[in-house]
Amino acid sequence: MGLSDPERQRLADALLEAYPSRAALAQMVKYQFSADLEAIAGYGSPRETVFKLVIWAEKVGRIAELIRASQQWNPQSSAMKEFVGSLSRETRQDEHTVPISAPKISAPMRRAFVDALLMVPGIDAFEVRSQLLIGIPWRATLTRGVMDVRSDLETMVDELGSLGQLNSGAWPLLILADNARAYAEGTEAEMQLEKVYQRLLAFYEGKKDRTSGR
Repeated sequence: MGLSDPERQRLADALLEAYPSRAALAQMVKYQFSADLEAIAGYGSPRETVFKLVIWAEKVGRIAELIRASQQWNPQSSAMKEFVGSLSRETRQDEHTVPISAPKISAPMRRAFVDALLMVPGIDAFEVRSQLLIGIPWRATLTRGVMDVRSDLETMVDELGSLGQLNSGAWPLLILADNARAYAEGTEAEMQLEKVYQRLLAFYEGKKDRTSGR
């Protein structure tokens, strides 16, 4: 993923708005991006710092990862959402880059999904929950928790739900639901997950029809 000069400028502006203090930016870079801001950018003005961070990320081939990390550490940032939305359709739907934000599922649907996932055999094990993320390109960058099962599942649903459609046409939440159905085959959880899957499918189909004007 390469950025044009205007895109590079918009990304720097979005990062400045999403992370107005050096400490906030350094924390995101360290914990979400596994890098050291000082080593990358040294010390300078906020604009100089974010510009050096963007240039470095491009140079080492991690610009898409930086955008994902920035979004996921501060998912409420309208500046980052607007930046991703400004990228070309091909770029934001590429499975190796960053998708545009997805339509948000309702609170009752979210609760039903998490409740159904809690019924999956062995779900208390972090490794089992991780298996449900197979096939989702951004699974390694989720801000997961090891101990609290419900919180971890809520994080998985929330963060995958905020991502857009893959280049293949699939939605991350539908992949999660489909993986969970297969894992829970032959149990009551499978039936509950099938209901959730069908609700999600109808939800995304409805959004697609509305956007296409059909």
